[in-house]
Amino acid sequence: MESGNSKEARNRVVKWIVIPLLFVAFLFTFTVPDLRSVGILYTVMGGYILFIFSLSRFKEELIGIRNGYFGQILVGLVVGIGFLVLSAISPVFSLLTPVISLSVAEDLRFLVIVIMAPLLEEPWRAATIALIRDVYKSSFTKAMIISAILFGLLHLFVYGVLLSGYDTWIQAYGAVKVISGSLLAAVIFGVLSGLLIKRYKSILPSLIAHVIINFVIFSKSGLVVVS
Repeated sequence: MESGNSKEARNRVVKWIVIPLLFVAFLFTFTVPDLRSVGILYTVMGGYILFIFSLSRFKEELIGIRNGYFGQILVGLVVGIGFLVLSAISPVFSLLTPVISLSVAEDLRFLVIVIMAPLLEEPWRAATIALIRDVYKSSFTKAMIISAILFGLLHLFVYGVLLSGYDTWIQAYGAVKVISGSLLAAVIFGVLSGLLIKRYKSILPSLIAHVIINFVIFSKSGLVVVS
């Protein structure tokens, strides 16, 4: 039987994060042409999260935001900073800025990259892990790895590859190769976030780490853009 704490933890995610940001994404879709694709992506993601979180079959399996905020925030800060340091010294993976047109106001770009992306993608991760475990009867580790790979593939959209037209497969391959380090970083962070979720039974540590990483990416950017 589901405990009251688990239900309350999930409700915090739905009420504090998903519903408000779903509304913002919906507004982007219809009122900001240069953010329409972003609005559609996060509207679909938000709807998916609400659907999975509404299914009673997952009960204890779904992760929300649990009490003990200070400790979780501290862990998230340490992990986020550590990941940034690792990316700075690693020859293997890198962190690129998501592709958003410069015609979009800076405050809206900040909202998308630093707020919306982490606050929707972490509940998405928890929901996806729970869904994979339920459908395929897989272990947490397998579900975590699959969700991390899906998270990496999501960044084909984030970095503009899926929105660009290519005349040949060679051109498409070249574009993917350019961002391959960032795709790898996304997969690695997906695994790390899954481990945090498993350890703390809460998405708050991974959410904070995600916000820190995206904030630094945004701050140092001089944004990569598409016309």
